[in-house]
Amino acid sequence: MPVWPIEADRTLVQLHHEAWGVHDGAPTAVNMMAQTDDGFLWFATATGVVRFDGVRFESYGARGASLPRNPAHSILALPSNGLLVGWFWGGASLVRNGDVTHWSEKDGYPPGTTYQFLRDSDGGLWAATSTALARFDGKRWQRVGAEMNFAGLHAYALFLDRDGTVGALTETTLMLLPRGAAAFRETGGTHSSGAPMARARDDKYYFSLGTSIRSFTNLAHYDRPDNPVLLAGLPDSDYRHLLLDRDGGLWFSTNTGIARVPQPGGKDPRVEYHETLGGLEHDYSALLEDRDGSIWVANGQGIERFRSGAIVPPTGLMATRWPAMIPDTSGGLWFAGWKSTLRHVAADGTARTVKSLRGSSAYVEPGGAMWFASGEITGIAPELLRYEGGRFETIALPGELGLGVDLQAIVVDADGGLWISVVRRGVFRREGTTWSRVAGLPDGGRRTAVVMAADASGNVWLGYREGQVAQYARGKVRIYGSADGVDLGVVSAIHEGDGRLWIGGDRGVATFDRDTFRTIATAAPDAVAGITGIVETRGGDLWLHGVGGVARMRAAEVQRALKDPAHRPEVRVFSEQDGLRGNRALVRPLPTLVKGSDERLWIATTRGVFSLDPRRLVGDDVPPTVVINSAVAAGDRFVAPASLELPAGTTSLEFDYTVPNSAAPRRVRFRHRLVGLDDDWREAGPRRQAFYTNLGPGSYRFQVTAASEDGLWSEPGASVAFDIAPAWYQTRLFAVLCVATGLFLLWLLYRLRMAQVAARIRSRLEAQLIERERIARELHDTLLQSTQGLILHIQSAATKMAPGEAPREQLEAALEHANDVVAEGRNRVLDLRIAGGQGDVRTILQEIAAATPFDPRIPVHINVQGKVRTVHPLVLAEIKQIASEALFNIARHAQARSVEVTVTFALRELRIRIHDDGIGIAEELLSAGSKPGHFGLSGMRERAQNIGGTFSIESRPGKGTDVMLTLPATD
Repeated sequence: MPVWPIEADRTLVQLHHEAWGVHDGAPTAVNMMAQTDDGFLWFATATGVVRFDGVRFESYGARGASLPRNPAHSILALPSNGLLVGWFWGGASLVRNGDVTHWSEKDGYPPGTTYQFLRDSDGGLWAATSTALARFDGKRWQRVGAEMNFAGLHAYALFLDRDGTVGALTETTLMLLPRGAAAFRETGGTHSSGAPMARARDDKYYFSLGTSIRSFTNLAHYDRPDNPVLLAGLPDSDYRHLLLDRDGGLWFSTNTGIARVPQPGGKDPRVEYHETLGGLEHDYSALLEDRDGSIWVANGQGIERFRSGAIVPPTGLMATRWPAMIPDTSGGLWFAGWKSTLRHVAADGTARTVKSLRGSSAYVEPGGAMWFASGEITGIAPELLRYEGGRFETIALPGELGLGVDLQAIVVDADGGLWISVVRRGVFRREGTTWSRVAGLPDGGRRTAVVMAADASGNVWLGYREGQVAQYARGKVRIYGSADGVDLGVVSAIHEGDGRLWIGGDRGVATFDRDTFRTIATAAPDAVAGITGIVETRGGDLWLHGVGGVARMRAAEVQRALKDPAHRPEVRVFSEQDGLRGNRALVRPLPTLVKGSDERLWIATTRGVFSLDPRRLVGDDVPPTVVINSAVAAGDRFVAPASLELPAGTTSLEFDYTVPNSAAPRRVRFRHRLVGLDDDWREAGPRRQAFYTNLGPGSYRFQVTAASEDGLWSEPGASVAFDIAPAWYQTRLFAVLCVATGLFLLWLLYRLRMAQVAARIRSRLEAQLIERERIARELHDTLLQSTQGLILHIQSAATKMAPGEAPREQLEAALEHANDVVAEGRNRVLDLRIAGGQGDVRTILQEIAAATPFDPRIPVHINVQGKVRTVHPLVLAEIKQIASEALFNIARHAQARSVEVTVTFALRELRIRIHDDGIGIAEELLSAGSKPGHFGLSGMRERAQNIGGTFSIESRPGKGTDVMLTLPATD
């Protein structure tokens, strides 16, 4: 924020004044004020210590132990943000880095009210109390007595001279302790005061005595009756507070307000009084100049501040409504108020009235000739005046204008043609003495131009309410509209600076670039809305007067935006907080912002002519300092935390942060992030709190940064590291146990599921086994027995025939075939009943291999892997059938040289792989699943499915075949 000391040439009226009352949370009954290095303001009040960051007043509570809410009478800021507090009822406290140390009589601190603290040139601390003067030796407080020629005395007020001399005002006199001296020396004076004296830059001292303020140059002669009287006739007071600001102005309190002598060392000192400011009055009790040069005043009703804003408000003749402005060549300004008079203000601020003139527009030619338009008054025609060489010339206007019109704008082109834009009449051009409309302009020149300007080549540019821009160059007219990039609404400002044309309007600002216009979108669009004045300074900064005030876009930001259309430049707005008051003209006179020959900016509003000197903008290149005030977790408040260890179960956290005592605190923008949770910064705007919820255990770091009005970010800002301890159910051990328990439960579920599947398979196998045995019994007891009986009957009949007879031979042949059928039936019954016993897979496979008709015989290798387990008889029977079919197919079709059978007893399954090195199976046969009219492969799959297994065949021509049977374990 740009800040300055309060200049002596500004009156109190021209200072920016703010007031905070009880409704704003401001303290009352303030005894003393101080400012620490971090920018916080501190108030010693009747209810304790209060801190102010520019936005909020808060009763201060130190980390670990709150300061007493007792009446505080004195306060002193120490280096590195230390603070000394003296209590009305005795004792003192030191606050540093959020910690507090209390001193009482047991620490050597004298009893009674502490009137004042002082830090001498060597860093020593002094305390003036109602009972004694004391000095701190680094460990304890020591009373100052006879050893320092101060026996039986106590001090009402202390002060430190520039040469290091410590002054102590006792009840009756002034005592002095030169730097390095061992004892005080008496001055011989017989007067005292409860408020210290002040020393100016010209080495004069100012001292309040009763009803007067006197000056002197020698401390030893502080109360001589012949000392010059600066002010007399004041209300009698022994506690009149004096303050000399850094620009030499003397401030003092009165019974009813505040007073200022801007130049107390002048021949005729002028005194300014303000008895009622912002509704706050009476009991002015403390004065303070802060590090920015602002003056703070405490009274019985609240707090006030006076400061020099960037913008100087008008006084006297300059307080004229809506002026039309023309800068002169000497740093001054010509201005004609709206329906008022033409006036001139010189560079030194001297203003004079020149002529009665109802100003509506003004223009200055490059050669220096000035033009003024006098607006209409009912029944009187407007006037156009030219001023050059100290005299005015009235120029005849077009006859068709009539009454009831105003001249909106004036300009002169490269050929000397005079242009005027007339409300409700349009645009006219004068060549010689003849007025005419310009062909090619909108509506043939009958449309009124809101603003007109000439560029360096003398080309005329016109802006219109309908959002168009026209260019007139040596008789040729071109109209630019939305298709050419003009998208600003009403075009109300045109300016050429450093060879570049700028236009402004309702929706911002645009520049003319390569035969088209390009809008410059800023980071804060509202700040550049409603532009009625544009100025480019010598350094390349762009200034815009709009709805929000006067906005500055730094040269670097301008150049970056010109090179990179995606860049949104930062702007700094100067508004009411900087001294600008009133509203800009929406229609006329325009422009409302012009640049003087000395680079000073002149701003026109309803309140008059304001000025701003860009060369005096200092201090705004320093980014703001961010302070984290406190953190709140689980109802506990931690003051100024550097790090935190939070208990288990903490899920939410609140951080309060600020930028202390910024001159415009509500313009500061913040952003924050929580490392460990946030991936990027969170934009907080002006909000000074951050909230986080649903936090888990772990390590985090809260970071916050702030940006000044110019977009300068404080890096790295402020941060707080903290850890949240895990609850027992949030520890790694608990997580491991949960995972292990979950896996165990999954394993149990799997086992249960497998047991259920195995039970179903066993049940199905048992059912199949019972059914097979039943079928075997039925076949044996019915079909085979009946067939056997039939064979015996036929055989009996055959034996009765003569041997050799043809019928007997036929019967004997039939009987032989019948015996074969019976034998086959018995084999089938045997196959059904063989499932009733347990079997060995290796043995079964060996038998099958031996029975397979390989021609020629080839080796069949059987390998068994894993722990051999018992296989259910029915499963074994199906395995036998599948293996038989597989080996039979190898013998018949594979042309293999060897066969390898691998039996694997795995933990959860049984795998049987039959591999041959034959010619393989054709791909189309594998895809079809079986050969038409053949059911061997299909049968093997069906048998595998019947016993809950899976069956697959893999083969490539010339690479052999793999037959895979996989069965789940049932135990």
